[in-house]
Amino acid sequence: MKIICPSCSRTIPAVDVALDKGWAKCTSCNEVFPLADLLDGYPPGEQIEVVPERPFDAHAVLKRERDRLTIHVPPHGIGPAAIGLLAFAVFWLGFITFWTLGALGVFFGRGNFDWGNMAFAAFSIPFWIIGIGTLGGVLWIARGKKNVLIDPSILVAETRCLAWHWTRQIGRDKVQCARVCESVTRNENSTTTNQAVELVYSGGAYRLPCVNSAEQAWLVAAINEFLRAVPYDPARTSGAGWGAGDVGRNETFR
Repeated sequence: MKIICPSCSRTIPAVDVALDKGWAKCTSCNEVFPLADLLDGYPPGEQIEVVPERPFDAHAVLKRERDRLTIHVPPHGIGPAAIGLLAFAVFWLGFITFWTLGALGVFFGRGNFDWGNMAFAAFSIPFWIIGIGTLGGVLWIARGKKNVLIDPSILVAETRCLAWHWTRQIGRDKVQCARVCESVTRNENSTTTNQAVELVYSGGAYRLPCVNSAEQAWLVAAINEFLRAVPYDPARTSGAGWGAGDVGRNETFR
């Protein structure tokens, strides 16, 4: 049976149809639709997703209320990974500072800042960007956090690091499901698999980092079970007057 997108009238490939979750996504127009609107007689029966217990080593904290789900991914803090990255960043920036000052003619009694020196020193700009970006990575590991709130009417996603924060609100009618997401980072000596959970919505996705596959499975099952049990209802909201930053300040998440 072909499933036709009601927005652009193109056929939705089977790979973009999630029968177990009840959603279909048209990659042509990037819209997401419930299968109940596209297939007569769907769903075929009640679908129950078993939610595993929270893994003992999970980093994320999840709080489920009757019609409200909040997820908090706290900072990792200063650990071995952050310390190693910080040491590299300090060494890197120290060397680039020495090289840049030498290129500008500061050392050896030369204090003449001519255009030739400035042009030569400009070659260090990409290396400054790498060093500053590495320091930013250390700051994110130490203080960066993510918060999500889902209720019958809306999904609110927040990324916060010290005074900087980014917030996005998505209507629940646009939210499709949660799914496992993995990416691989390769260098000369090792290969690292970065594990995460994606909250997929029409036009994009919001990613929550995970420490392992057990945490991935737990978050995916818990989020999808909530989305199934608490359907979209624009008239219902559990977050009246709620601010996204309140998730991270909830006593449960401290």
